[in-house]
Amino acid sequence: MRLGTGGADAEVRMFVTGTLVELEEGGRFDMMIPLPRPIADDHCSAFVLVERVVESGEAPAEAGFTAELPGVKPLATELRTMQLFAGSVSDDLDALMLSVVAQVRGRFRIFVGWASRRLREVWAKLRCPGCRMALKAALKAGLGMLGVPLPEGGEVMIDSVDRLLDALLQSEIVEFLSDLLGEHALDALRDAVHGAFDPVSKALRLLDELFFAICARLGLCP
Repeated sequence: MRLGTGGADAEVRMFVTGTLVELEEGGRFDMMIPLPRPIADDHCSAFVLVERVVESGEAPAEAGFTAELPGVKPLATELRTMQLFAGSVSDDLDALMLSVVAQVRGRFRIFVGWASRRLREVWAKLRCPGCRMALKAALKAGLGMLGVPLPEGGEVMIDSVDRLLDALLQSEIVEFLSDLLGEHALDALRDAVHGAFDPVSKALRLLDELFFAICARLGLCP
């Protein structure tokens, strides 16, 4: 999804996309994401999540792929089937160049997002610009840092919301979320997550319902 500010200098200010690719063993997938120019005048941060889709009953004993994203910092994750990149984008980059090489045959899900602080100037004019996709990827990454996979569909139970959000706060993912949602994004996200979870069921929610509730509480979706 691409969104622009409109007007004479209608540069794209935010990019959020989700891609699912199927690769053979030794297969390669390359993605080029153009960035706004000049970055130095319009701070740009990125967040990229690459994960192997583990089939039901499969033991994720190996990552199954390698990913490279020059110019963006790799982040540590406890899940071997996931690789993360996040942080400020180097001023000398014209584009993000992501490469994924499969070591095993399988499906690989890729989330790519970058945001500029100027996006906040036009946020009120935008209607649900990939917010659920971005938040789901961020929370999935936070769980990955804790070694907890987010199930594919169905119900999710998170025992410690604070522990999950603390994992995000201690990583460069917070920079991307702040550029996308505003300076107080993590405080708002913490309140929204706590509010979205049913205190009686201890955070037992359907995934789609959960992320819709979070976005609604953040005021991102109608």
